[in-house]
Amino acid sequence: LFYQDRCMRAGASAYVSKSNDLQHLHKAVQAVMAGYSYFAKLPSSSVSLNSLQRSEKDLIDKLSDRELTIFQYLARGMSNKAIAEIMNLSHKTVSTYKTRTIEKLNVESPVHLRDFALRNHLI
Repeated sequence: LFYQDRCMRAGASAYVSKSNDLQHLHKAVQAVMAGYSYFAKLPSSSVSLNSLQRSEKDLIDKLSDRELTIFQYLARGMSNKAIAEIMNLSHKTVSTYKTRTIEKLNVESPVHLRDFALRNHLI
């Protein structure tokens, strides 16, 4: 369950434990190939997707308005320089906001910002 939660946080499309039946693996492959996600049913005592989404929403709520705006631009693939021009800021200021945002959202790198934004319907 710990690994399933980590996979969901990292943006995995599916997760099947070794202890699940083979039919779960088959369903997971079909779901992912059709563009859906699939997570084998969790016992009621485990972390649900709703609690995961709530915890990520709590992280998003900690961002300032400017951090959220810069986060959305970064998630769309814009460079610090392009964001700085749009927002009339120094590219170093944008870099500082980017670093703070990565820390506040507990993501490993700017690459993971896009996955986080997609998972939370921010872009």
